[in-house]
Amino acid sequence: MDNQPETNSISGCLFRTYWMILGNLALFICAAIIANKHAGTYFMLSATDAVYWAFAISTGLARFVDIRWFKGQTSTGEPATMKHLAGYELILAGVAAGTWVLAHVIAKMHS
Repeated sequence: MDNQPETNSISGCLFRTYWMILGNLALFICAAIIANKHAGTYFMLSATDAVYWAFAISTGLARFVDIRWFKGQTSTGEPATMKHLAGYELILAGVAAGTWVLAHVIAKMHS
């Protein structure tokens, strides 16, 4: 008997929903808060920055869990591999870092 969870389990759907939608939405909300609440500083770090990076890391981890234990798939329906994960995490890291810097630049422009 296979010990891997089913592809269509509730847990699998929750992980998939998190990395596809909720994690990215949380990153956007945190970036908006950073851009609006850090007026006058370029890179003054706050709890919001820590939360932002926690969401970025947890979004990548959720994708890993989806692929490793819940038979995650690509956008074309093929089984996702660790190579797909590496590409996703590289893009996630780049976009998250760029968005974070942009949020701080916008905060400085508002001051």
